[in-house]
Amino acid sequence: MIFMFSCGDADDDDPVTQLAIDINLIDAYAAEQGLDVEVDESGIRYVINAEGNGNFPERGENVRVDYEVFLLDGTFIDTSIEQTARDNGAYNAQRSYVPFAFEIGGGRVIEGFDIGTRLLSLGGAGTFLLPSTLAYGNTGSGSVPAKAPLIFNITLIEID
Repeated sequence: MIFMFSCGDADDDDPVTQLAIDINLIDAYAAEQGLDVEVDESGIRYVINAEGNGNFPERGENVRVDYEVFLLDGTFIDTSIEQTARDNGAYNAQRSYVPFAFEIGGGRVIEGFDIGTRLLSLGGAGTFLLPSTLAYGNTGSGSVPAKAPLIFNITLIEID
């Protein structure tokens, strides 16, 4: 059994401090990649890759999206798209690769995913650079480390 202890200061878990750290990392990534990002008030940096039809999802509506998730270093995390899973050596024959359905504002997804989806109109696609404070925060999840900013590519397929 391994026990881990931290001698860090109390600010290690401060979301304001972490957001500032994440924004610096994300801005450096965007500059390195030559991305001309827009900035949402939440701190999310994003690029709309394809304009939709102008119909934006609202709180309480159900949506279906295709998505791809990566760490800033390019490490593949997850996708709803079979070809993306195959291309990244992560295909699982036991899994269904179908658009992901959720309710906007329903609390079923990480906050940054919800916010990013609301920035798309039906048929639109975008790349969203999420600070860890709007993703998995200080705990991480599965293959996402703690305090990791994420890249989400999202396509809004349906609004119910």
